[in-house]
Amino acid sequence: MRARHKLTTGLTLAVVMSIGGWKAGNEWSLAKRERAECTSIGEPAPAPVDTSPDLRLVMNVPAYRLDVLEDGAVTRSIPVAVGQPKFRTPLGHFRIDYAVWNPWWRPPASEWARKERPKAPGWSNPVGRVKLHVTGLVFLHGTPIEASLGTAASHACVRMSNADAIALARVIHSHAGPPTPPTLLDELIADTARTRTLVLSRTVPVDIEYRLAEVRDADLVLYFDIYRYAGTRVPPTEEQGIQALRQLRGDTAAIRLARLRELARAARRATVRLPLDSLFEPGAALPSGPPLARARAGDDSARTLTSALTAPRISP
Repeated sequence: MRARHKLTTGLTLAVVMSIGGWKAGNEWSLAKRERAECTSIGEPAPAPVDTSPDLRLVMNVPAYRLDVLEDGAVTRSIPVAVGQPKFRTPLGHFRIDYAVWNPWWRPPASEWARKERPKAPGWSNPVGRVKLHVTGLVFLHGTPIEASLGTAASHACVRMSNADAIALARVIHSHAGPPTPPTLLDELIADTARTRTLVLSRTVPVDIEYRLAEVRDADLVLYFDIYRYAGTRVPPTEEQGIQALRQLRGDTAAIRLARLRELARAARRATVRLPLDSLFEPGAALPSGPPLARARAGDDSARTLTSALTAPRISP
């Protein structure tokens, strides 16, 4: 009887601890499943020295954009695809510590991948020609499906074109190593079947953010809230818009709040943008330098509320 009591008590305690552990670790467990797209086997040791001070990456999830900053200046902006709403790209401060050139893709133990088969390295590989380790099973990587860029299409990883992934990896290696023969990267690019993992000499910081309002090219842009984070994990869209405009003038006295509120309502359906001068009272002085000069080269989006409405692009 005593043994049975001990067994019953032990089982009860185990169940309670399991439930408690699930509650405490549920977010991480879900995250591990979500991050399974870029699964690796036998990950290398992390980069031994932290951190590359002259290079960092900043990604704004709802903008589908990754900015590369060298010595504090944006040197390129890369269009990306992010995780679907049910496989969300994680937010936070991370460090890239290694790159895998010409990676294999092995399907994870997830329902969506149960009919998939391993895929050899090459241009058609799901993770492209190179993948850069961010955290856990999350990578920045190339993709053969360039039509997915600018959408929420992945299983938590960050996709970009193979050309952009190769160029970004080159920049990272130039700043953070490791020391390699001068021709190695060219050889890896030329030989699609040659898989090689390069552990960085120094890690490269990457910040994954969720900013719903930005000033770009003399416009205020309010992004569609793809993960429905506004008001929970991040401030409401209108509040972020006010903050972005306040950074231009230092106060809110001249902001046309009714117009901003109208723009924020439209952003519930799609990304919108308006010229800054339409959001301030007539005669309000606006600065001409950064952040007005932060626009991506070639960005010729429409400049009126009506024509700026674009359908939110979220893949199933």
